[in-house]
Amino acid sequence: MKRIIVLAVSLAALTACGGKQAKLQGLCTGMLEGDPDATQELARSNSSPEPFCECYAKTVNAGGDTVVKLHTDVWSALSEIKQKSNGAGIEDAAEALENALRSGASEYDFDETAFEAVGEYLEDISEQFEENGTCAL
Repeated sequence: MKRIIVLAVSLAALTACGGKQAKLQGLCTGMLEGDPDATQELARSNSSPEPFCECYAKTVNAGGDTVVKLHTDVWSALSEIKQKSNGAGIEDAAEALENALRSGASEYDFDETAFEAVGEYLEDISEQFEENGTCAL
Protein backbone atom coordinates (compact mmCIF):
# COMPACT_ATOMS: atom_id res chain seq x y z
CA MET A 1 0.00 0.00 0.00
CA LYS A 2 2.84 2.39 0.88
CA ARG A 3 4.43 1.73 -2.52
CA ILE A 4 1.21 2.67 -4.31
CA ILE A 5 0.98 5.93 -2.36
CA VAL A 6 4.64 6.78 -3.02
CA LEU A 7 4.17 5.94 -6.70
CA ALA A 8 1.03 8.08 -6.93
CA VAL A 9 2.75 11.05 -5.24
CA SER A 10 5.80 10.69 -7.51
CA LEU A 11 3.61 10.50 -10.61
CA ALA A 12 1.67 13.58 -9.54
CA ALA A 13 4.92 15.49 -8.99
CA LEU A 14 6.25 14.48 -12.40
CA THR A 15 2.99 15.46 -14.07
CA ALA A 16 3.04 18.85 -12.37
CA CYS A 17 6.62 19.49 -13.50
CA GLY A 18 5.79 18.40 -17.03
CA GLY A 19 2.72 20.63 -17.03
CA LYS A 20 4.77 23.67 -16.04
CA GLN A 21 7.32 22.92 -18.73
CA ALA A 22 4.59 22.43 -21.33
CA LYS A 23 2.93 25.72 -20.36
CA LEU A 24 6.20 27.61 -20.62
CA GLN A 25 7.01 25.94 -23.93
CA GLY A 26 3.56 26.83 -25.26
CA LEU A 27 3.89 30.48 -24.24
CA CYS A 28 7.31 30.70 -25.85
CA THR A 29 6.27 28.96 -29.06
CA GLY A 30 3.09 31.00 -29.34
CA MET A 31 5.02 34.24 -29.04
CA LEU A 32 7.82 33.33 -31.42
CA GLU A 33 5.91 31.50 -34.18
CA GLY A 34 3.93 34.50 -35.28
CA ASP A 35 6.83 36.93 -35.18
CA PRO A 36 8.80 37.17 -38.44
CA ASP A 37 11.75 38.95 -36.80
CA ALA A 38 12.04 36.32 -34.07
CA THR A 39 11.72 33.49 -36.59
CA GLN A 40 14.43 35.05 -38.75
CA GLU A 41 16.70 35.50 -35.73
CA LEU A 42 16.21 31.86 -34.75
CA ALA A 43 17.00 30.76 -38.29
CA ARG A 44 20.34 32.56 -37.98
CA SER A 45 20.91 30.48 -34.85
CA ASN A 46 20.14 27.25 -36.73
CA SER A 47 16.78 26.80 -35.05
CA SER A 48 13.06 27.49 -35.27
CA PRO A 49 10.46 28.32 -32.60
CA GLU A 50 9.42 24.79 -31.69
CA PRO A 51 12.82 23.19 -30.94
CA PHE A 52 14.14 26.43 -29.46
CA CYS A 53 11.20 26.73 -27.06
CA GLU A 54 11.38 23.05 -26.16
CA CYS A 55 15.05 23.49 -25.22
CA TYR A 56 14.32 26.73 -23.41
CA ALA A 57 11.51 25.16 -21.36
CA LYS A 58 13.68 22.14 -20.45
CA THR A 59 16.54 24.42 -19.41
CA VAL A 60 14.29 26.61 -17.30
CA ASN A 61 12.53 23.60 -15.78
CA ALA A 62 15.91 22.27 -14.62
CA GLY A 63 16.30 25.46 -12.57
CA GLY A 64 13.43 24.60 -10.22
CA ASP A 65 10.00 25.95 -9.41
CA THR A 66 11.07 29.53 -8.62
CA VAL A 67 12.85 29.89 -11.96
CA VAL A 68 9.93 28.31 -13.84
CA LYS A 69 7.46 30.67 -12.16
CA LEU A 70 9.54 33.73 -13.03
CA HIS A 71 9.88 32.73 -16.68
CA THR A 72 6.20 31.83 -16.94
CA ASP A 73 5.24 35.18 -15.40
CA VAL A 74 7.45 37.08 -17.84
CA TRP A 75 6.15 35.19 -20.90
CA SER A 76 2.57 35.65 -19.71
CA ALA A 77 3.14 39.40 -19.35
CA LEU A 78 4.74 39.59 -22.80
CA SER A 79 1.86 37.64 -24.31
CA GLU A 80 -0.70 39.92 -22.68
CA ILE A 81 1.09 43.04 -23.90
CA LYS A 82 1.37 41.62 -27.40
CA GLN A 83 -2.35 40.79 -27.50
CA LYS A 84 -3.33 44.25 -26.28
CA SER A 85 -1.16 45.92 -28.91
CA ASN A 86 -2.80 44.15 -31.86
CA GLY A 87 0.05 42.14 -33.26
CA ALA A 88 3.17 43.92 -32.04
CA GLY A 89 6.30 41.85 -32.32
CA ILE A 90 8.03 40.28 -29.36
CA GLU A 91 10.67 43.02 -29.37
CA ASP A 92 7.95 45.67 -29.10
CA ALA A 93 6.25 43.76 -26.29
CA ALA A 94 9.58 43.34 -24.47
CA GLU A 95 10.32 47.04 -24.81
CA ALA A 96 6.87 47.96 -23.48
CA LEU A 97 7.32 45.58 -20.54
CA GLU A 98 10.78 46.92 -19.77
CA ASN A 99 9.45 50.49 -19.84
CA ALA A 100 6.61 49.53 -17.50
CA LEU A 101 9.07 47.91 -15.09
CA ARG A 102 11.36 50.95 -15.18
CA SER A 103 8.42 53.19 -14.33
CA GLY A 104 7.69 51.06 -11.27
CA ALA A 105 4.67 49.16 -12.53
CA SER A 106 3.43 47.11 -9.61
CA GLU A 107 1.16 44.82 -11.59
CA TYR A 108 4.00 42.33 -12.17
CA ASP A 109 5.49 39.83 -9.74
CA PHE A 110 9.01 40.51 -11.02
CA ASP A 111 11.33 43.47 -11.49
CA GLU A 112 13.58 44.69 -14.28
CA THR A 113 16.54 42.63 -13.04
CA ALA A 114 14.48 39.44 -13.14
CA PHE A 115 13.19 40.36 -16.59
CA GLU A 116 16.76 40.80 -17.81
CA ALA A 117 17.71 37.42 -16.32
CA VAL A 118 15.02 35.80 -18.47
CA GLY A 119 16.52 37.53 -21.50
CA GLU A 120 19.93 36.11 -20.62
CA TYR A 121 18.49 32.58 -20.61
CA LEU A 122 17.13 33.19 -24.09
CA GLU A 123 20.46 34.54 -25.34
CA ASP A 124 22.37 31.60 -23.87
CA ILE A 125 20.11 29.06 -25.54
CA SER A 126 20.26 30.95 -28.83
CA GLU A 127 24.07 30.80 -28.65
CA GLN A 128 23.92 27.04 -27.96
CA PHE A 129 21.92 26.51 -31.11
CA GLU A 130 24.18 28.80 -33.10
CA GLU A 131 27.35 27.00 -31.93
CA ASN A 132 26.12 23.40 -31.74
CA GLY A 133 22.93 23.32 -33.76
CA THR A 134 21.27 21.59 -30.84
CA CYS A 135 20.09 21.93 -27.26
CA ALA A 136 22.60 21.29 -24.48
CA LEU A 137 20.01 19.35 -22.44
